[in-house]
Amino acid sequence: MQTYKRQSEISIVSGDIIVDEKRSTTRALTAENKNEEWFILFEYFKKHLVEHHTATKSVKDYALMLNISPKHLNIICKSFSGVTAKQYIDTFMVTEIKRALATSDDLVQKISDEFGFDEPTNFVKYFKKHTGQCPAQFRKTICTCHITTQMI
Repeated sequence: MQTYKRQSEISIVSGDIIVDEKRSTTRALTAENKNEEWFILFEYFKKHLVEHHTATKSVKDYALMLNISPKHLNIICKSFSGVTAKQYIDTFMVTEIKRALATSDDLVQKISDEFGFDEPTNFVKYFKKHTGQCPAQFRKTICTCHITTQMI
């Protein structure tokens, strides 16, 4: 049986997730413990992604927030979602950007700033890389679909 030592103890108490950063423990690493810990870490990753997606898109930054290596975060993400941490971050970002484009009339530059892009051109390149169309084209497609739906 393998043992490991962590700087933070993660546990579930009456449905709440508790992290004790000061306590260090050693315990046997069993499949059940690993799955429970990985699930909690994955949930924390998703929580941090929602809270910090406008500040960073880096796997390394999210791994640091969880006190694990980027490689470990990738393993955890693959086991729960089937994709790497970077793919998960990108999918989340693109979904949120699409939501912003579809639900607001804000300029692309303003949305770019809200999502933490330094330059609107980087925002457009990122969006186009992941969707195959620029934000303006996406917005036009959404408007066309909305008008067509209303006419039916």
